[in-house]
Amino acid sequence: MTRAWLLEPATHGAGAASSPFAVRAVESPARSPGPGEVVLAIEASAIGAVDLAVARSRVSAPESDDVLIAGGSAVGHVIAAGEQAMAMIGMRAIIGPHVPCGECDLCRRGGAVVCPTGARLGVTTRGTLAERVTMPLRWVVAFGGDLDIPGPAAALVGGDAALAYAMYARAGVGPRDATIVLGDGPVARFLVEILIAKNATPVVVVRSNAPEGWASWVGARAHFAHVSDDAPDAESRAAALAAMRAAGHGGKPWKMFETSGEAARQTRALAIAGPRATVTLAAPSATGYAAAAVDLSMALDEDSTVIGVAGAHPDLLVDVAAMAVKGELDLAAACDAVPVDDLGAALARRAGVRMMTSLVATI
Repeated sequence: MTRAWLLEPATHGAGAASSPFAVRAVESPARSPGPGEVVLAIEASAIGAVDLAVARSRVSAPESDDVLIAGGSAVGHVIAAGEQAMAMIGMRAIIGPHVPCGECDLCRRGGAVVCPTGARLGVTTRGTLAERVTMPLRWVVAFGGDLDIPGPAAALVGGDAALAYAMYARAGVGPRDATIVLGDGPVARFLVEILIAKNATPVVVVRSNAPEGWASWVGARAHFAHVSDDAPDAESRAAALAAMRAAGHGGKPWKMFETSGEAARQTRALAIAGPRATVTLAAPSATGYAAAAVDLSMALDEDSTVIGVAGAHPDLLVDVAAMAVKGELDLAAACDAVPVDDLGAALARRAGVRMMTSLVATI
């Protein structure tokens, strides 16, 4: 057995959608590793909107305590291994939330995050908010020495940072491509850093209700268009085009990103994208929003390409870690780390507040 933690809304019924969370420690079965598996002693686990959405959705009829254990991406040390993975013992490693089979037709075509027989930690199977987690060696990224990422912020490599990198990779962004980012949370923050590192300096649409400090953070790194949250699409589009011209991009087609997963903002992104733009949208399942209809009419009429990103293939974690090691991603500045015993209080402080940092619970 090992110690793990459940997230449970403190309020049930009509008020549950906005209630704070209680964090309850439980004893959970500790599975021994198979031949190609390792056991990690978890240092830190990233807790995001997906975990909160899952906890709220299952509060009325939880299948089991194990299913309710939250946490997707994490960092820890390998403390045990099967016979095919013994060389990993003692190494520090990161894991992401997706555990695909790796063998089916979808996996072979790069669709690991939508593998029909795979699992998602903290969603369809026991998460990483636990002292011990057993994982297939194939989806574990080990590092150490000069290639280490210090502290609990390393847990973000498989989480928000990986989702941002997956969006960049799926869009096929090249150097000097004109790019626009809509969003103001940690995924947007990492995406801006990734685009800058890849020499595709973005224009960021900054809304009037963005988190405190977002405009100044963006302004120190990229061109931005400041728009009211309720501004008409035409006004938002004009502001984005003006910022693009100021950045030297002219009026040519560009790569558009929307990182929140919220349907209304995705519709806005599609509406302000230019003809033949590539519009890359974070999926609601990756960001914690309920699925809702998105208006595709303008994007279709303008011959645009629309890409949905439901998560990062586990193989991308190596690239994300490399960017962090090189200092191209500032994980520490984007990490709000709290002891797991203080997680409930941290969630209460963040309730209803838009944040530009990710929350990580240290074990």
